[in-house]
Amino acid sequence: MSMNRGERLKAIEQRIAKLKFDADTKAAAALSAASEAQDVRDSLDALRVQGENRRTELTGSAAIRCGETGRANGASSIKNR
Repeated sequence: MSMNRGERLKAIEQRIAKLKFDADTKAAAALSAASEAQDVRDSLDALRVQGENRRTELTGSAAIRCGETGRANGASSIKNR
């Protein structure tokens, strides 16, 4: 069955419309995925900063405790001499 020129043009226009719709749908999905990926990156960055802050707190606390212990031991060894 052969199509006349008008039918071929209509079929081409329908195909173009479908391809445009598919492209728009995929573009919207890509934007959504990019937004979700940015949200995950932001969340991971916040966790990294939180971890670094906690490590700094713990390291600082440990250094203070070691320093106080060292001073206390040093003071008692001086006293005991």
